[in-house]
Amino acid sequence: APNNGHGMVKIGPPGSFNISSDTENSGFTPNGTTVQFSNCNKTGADGPSQSNCDSYYNGTDLAGDVTVSSGMQIWTVPTSGTYYFEVSGAQGGSQNSSYYGGYGAKITGQINLNAGQQLLISVGQKGGDDGDSPGGGGGSVVALGNSYTSADPLFVAGGGGGRSQNGNANYSQINGQSGTSGGNSSGAGNAGTNGNGASYQGHGSNSGGGAGFFTGSGSSTGTGSHARGFRQGYRGSTLAGPYGGFGGGGAGSNSNNDWDKAGGGGYSGGNHAYDAGQGGGGGSFYATTISNACLLYTSPSPRD
Repeated sequence: APNNGHGMVKIGPPGSFNISSDTENSGFTPNGTTVQFSNCNKTGADGPSQSNCDSYYNGTDLAGDVTVSSGMQIWTVPTSGTYYFEVSGAQGGSQNSSYYGGYGAKITGQINLNAGQQLLISVGQKGGDDGDSPGGGGGSVVALGNSYTSADPLFVAGGGGGRSQNGNANYSQINGQSGTSGGNSSGAGNAGTNGNGASYQGHGSNSGGGAGFFTGSGSSTGTGSHARGFRQGYRGSTLAGPYGGFGGGGAGSNSNNDWDKAGGGGYSGGNHAYDAGQGGGGGSFYATTISNACLLYTSPSPRD
């Protein structure tokens, strides 16, 4: 079933994806079979549980092969060889069907892996929708290792920023970013850089900026209710009802007519915006060991 704006991760042999004709919602492609990791039907600031993923992957090639730890999915490489990846961040929260949140970035590339190596896969979840102050979308990560405190990033696809009708929309900044820095669409404070979260720019009812890989919003290394970095568990912010999606998305605002739009999570966090702008998209990253890397485009992940 479609993930309706959430992120996803596909893994398969080189040539297994036909990007132009792939339906994006299927684990099967014209040139071969892949495995596809999803949010396991989980929404919100926290990632899926073991039971969520056991149920979702039942009857698929991933059945019994995924161990969930703190909302992230551990997968063991079955055979040595070259693996091709497609990694998509989640969409930011929307005001309504006319004002969609920023779209998640999508990255492809390939890497040689050895049988028995473990990958830690964090699938970003869509930011919370809201009538004026939507939350930021979560970034999606594939890392080498089995613990978020030490796993080395291979791919990070930034999530989109929250968007509403109030404020200018700089589309190049509200979608998941092709560079490592977070987006800034007329936001207050600063977007994240160098793998860090964006400025906090919050108060008692919101946390605004998206998280990065190493730190949360405001470059925090704590585990509070703000958007947390990947190294702190990548939980979305819960400081406001319009939550940030799992994957470090910032929260919107609980105040009516506040028009605070949150930044997306990613390698570096997207910036929070007050009235004048929209939430910035999270930054993206791929390791130097990745070959044939390409940011395809920013799009719903998968299509709404």
